[in-house]
Amino acid sequence: MTGTRSVVGMPGDRLVVLEDSGTGHERLRRGEEVEIVGFARTSYGRVSNFGLDPGLYANPTAPLVRTAGGATFEAGAHLFEPAGGGPRPQVERSSLRIGDLPGTPFWEWDVVTDPSGARLRVEHVLHLDFAARGASGLSFSCADAFGAQRMLAADEMTLVERGPVWRRAQGEAVAFDTVEELVAFHHAVGAYDEVRNPANGLYAWEPDEAVEALREGDVHGFHGGLEPAQGRSNMVRYRDPEVAEAVRMETLARLDAGAPAP
Repeated sequence: MTGTRSVVGMPGDRLVVLEDSGTGHERLRRGEEVEIVGFARTSYGRVSNFGLDPGLYANPTAPLVRTAGGATFEAGAHLFEPAGGGPRPQVERSSLRIGDLPGTPFWEWDVVTDPSGARLRVEHVLHLDFAARGASGLSFSCADAFGAQRMLAADEMTLVERGPVWRRAQGEAVAFDTVEELVAFHHAVGAYDEVRNPANGLYAWEPDEAVEALREGDVHGFHGGLEPAQGRSNMVRYRDPEVAEAVRMETLARLDAGAPAP
């Protein structure tokens, strides 16, 4: 989900309050004007990052505003509209990146054991934005071979082996047994881009349009897997040329194998 997104404003812009909200020094009154002085922070990890580079990001849904009385606090973007009206500005999502992730002892897809010796895979690293400020609370969402999830702290985990996310970041070769695993990995780390359909300007492709684009090499595969969705599909291009061709050829082979006999 790289590209642009709308924001209520940028630092220095003035906003109008749409409804009464808050109490005490964080009270906002309808019609009052405030100034954006920054944004709260959020983080995108090394997987499930919508194609964005892992890191800390300004969170445009939570602007930091300063009132006429000088109070500064975080408030929801839905409470405001740009002063003077007009459309909300569009910004590149990547431009909201403000820093690197903090170091973590375990990475997503590393293999670990818990205190009982159970073998688990790290699925997500949580509270990265808090850890970047030196706060405690870094935790790890882990799953066993059956998909059962549990939350662990770093001192409850022992590293068994580094996973493909860590190895790829170190420049090591990463191999997979199946094309399905290859697709899952590259989607997890966001190493692909969704492709608009030139026929309609949208991300939706009719089945015949998708197959033609695959055969021409304009797209490399279906979003999220090797099989088309029911009806329209979203199509992607992979950023690694070798991965792109491997997935495209496997996808076409499956489509041809499933095609009705003439």
